[in-house]
Amino acid sequence: MRGKLKRALAILICCLTAAALLGGATGALAMDSTTYTVTFGAEYNSLSMFVRIQDAFVPVGTYLTNIGLSAPEDMFLHNGALYIADSGNGRIIVYELATGEVESFGEGILSGPTGIWLDDDGTIYVADYRAEEVVIFSPERTEKGRIGKPQESYYGSSPYKPKKVAVNDFGTIFVVSEGTSEGILQFNADGSFNGFFGANTTGQLSLIEWFQKIFYTDEQKDRMLLRTPPPIVALDIADDNMVFSVSQTAESFDSIKRLNLAGTNTFAESNYTRPDYVDVSVTSSGSYYAVTSNGYIDEYSSEGVFLYQFGGRASNSDRNGVMTVVSAVESDDDGNIYLLDKERGLIQVWSPTDFADLVNRANSAYNTGNYDESLAAWSEVQKMNPNTYMANVGYADSLFQLMRYDEAAEYYKLCGERERYSDCFWEMRSEWMRQNIEWVLLAVLILFAIGLADHFARKRYAYHEYISDAVDGFRAKHPLVKQLTTDAWYMVMHPIDGAYYIKQKDRGSFAAATILYITAFAVSMICRGLTSFVFGGGYWIGSSPLAIALMQVGPAALFLVGTYLISAINEGKATFKQMYIILGYSLTAFIVLWPVMVVLSYVFTWTEIFMYDLLCGLILGYTCVLVFISIRETNMYTIPKTISNILLTLFFMAMAIIAAAVLFILWRELLSFVFEVFEEVRYRAFQ
Repeated sequence: MRGKLKRALAILICCLTAAALLGGATGALAMDSTTYTVTFGAEYNSLSMFVRIQDAFVPVGTYLTNIGLSAPEDMFLHNGALYIADSGNGRIIVYELATGEVESFGEGILSGPTGIWLDDDGTIYVADYRAEEVVIFSPERTEKGRIGKPQESYYGSSPYKPKKVAVNDFGTIFVVSEGTSEGILQFNADGSFNGFFGANTTGQLSLIEWFQKIFYTDEQKDRMLLRTPPPIVALDIADDNMVFSVSQTAESFDSIKRLNLAGTNTFAESNYTRPDYVDVSVTSSGSYYAVTSNGYIDEYSSEGVFLYQFGGRASNSDRNGVMTVVSAVESDDDGNIYLLDKERGLIQVWSPTDFADLVNRANSAYNTGNYDESLAAWSEVQKMNPNTYMANVGYADSLFQLMRYDEAAEYYKLCGERERYSDCFWEMRSEWMRQNIEWVLLAVLILFAIGLADHFARKRYAYHEYISDAVDGFRAKHPLVKQLTTDAWYMVMHPIDGAYYIKQKDRGSFAAATILYITAFAVSMICRGLTSFVFGGGYWIGSSPLAIALMQVGPAALFLVGTYLISAINEGKATFKQMYIILGYSLTAFIVLWPVMVVLSYVFTWTEIFMYDLLCGLILGYTCVLVFISIRETNMYTIPKTISNILLTLFFMAMAIIAAAVLFILWRELLSFVFEVFEEVRYRAFQ
């Protein structure tokens, strides 16, 4: 029995020893991953809508765990071998994936390599940060040349600290230099400097900076910190020679750019990204992986659509699937992902699951124009997980390319893609116009004929006078109707005279103004819900009606009260009743014209948004003009005094909102304190 036990222990020890030895150049870490895959939910591509899905990638092992990598910064996959920039040791490591053989070169030549690239001929380009040069090696790994700091005058005073390097099919060399804000350095094949490429912008000024720019003196402006664009930290080049740049920005939408030969970003501005990416790897199909320093990996389609996120930061050093400090990412044609852990000095490998293979097959088919195959693949993805943004938007994209616009529009609406939904609507509108243009022209001719006939009929028969007399008689019997129609419309067409008559001639009424207020609030809420999806309609569906009503009524009530109070202490002549009535009548233009914009929202497309916004601005602007005239005429103010009144009213509103917020917080704290005291007393009384 003891012999059997000893043999079992010996076998166990041997197994453990073998596992430890296999954890050398190609061994896997001891513990499995606890990370999981997340993506956007189907309803909207927002961070708040992250949902967990099937595993897209799983960690399968690690490489180079025992060769003494010191702070490796970059790697490149070429012909089945990984080339690693071993920065701390001043060398390049070459690891053959098939055989596990390890070689090195560059000792004594390189000082601190931080970026590496190989062209199709096998020429090796190394960004040597410490030496401040790009060192070029032949395929035989002998030094071939160096690219130092550009001497051209237009390079300026920017530092030259090469961090990353890449070369396109035309021999153009792109260098990311630390501390250079003008963009990526661009060199010709002979090493001559060719200018900057793909520079970032500084973005919009903040409100404080905007005021500083207006009111500061030149001397004060000179003492301000200069605004510099966010730095570019990494790059990659796709098979079509598009340059992918990675920037660490303060925003979550433009940290990754796909730059054409002119240096213009071809991704949509609304594309979701993270601001803390450190590297990117583009696949042969055009999709790409982006990685953060804490080990989170994001995959995007060729059009920049976020697919999923996986990975994570290690809580200890022996867990598979998580990293400590990631410095680079690479991918191969089989879909495997290689992550370079700078702190632990190893490479971790992820392999795609069947789910990821299906997603990649769908994207690849779409990129090659096989839209039927892509649609079928996305359909399978939907069956596996129907509640994801990527599945529904990918399915919709394939439907769009197959000219099934009505079906595509439904899925775009589900995903919150207004621009793409608008593209479908534009196609459907164009097709409808092609099929019904003769009926449209006929309708126009009929309406013109009716108008012309009405014109001549009025002159001959004067029937309109009978209609007018009947309407006037009805209005005379019902004063409220007259106040809501004639008086209100007169205010719209003749605002100065209308305001005068309301104040001096007792036109209008408290009841009519109240009805106009209620109608304006109802029109605002209903129209916002009925506006087309393209222009943001329906956003309040599922929201609290009370909250929406308060958001509509509260500011209006504050403005009314504030205007009256300010005018009362500022030599105004209007009573509260007059102010109440006349401001109600000022809303007539909004009540009449805003529903027209709802109808037009189903006619215009996203490309015509300028025209739509212009019309909306004119309606709201004219409503503000009516309010301005109403305040001026009722209080008998000058124009400057009216402006002062409105500004003071807005200040009053802001102070009232702040005071209400403070009182709410204090009330909530008081209730919490009373409840805690009650609980303490109850506990001690019944203990």
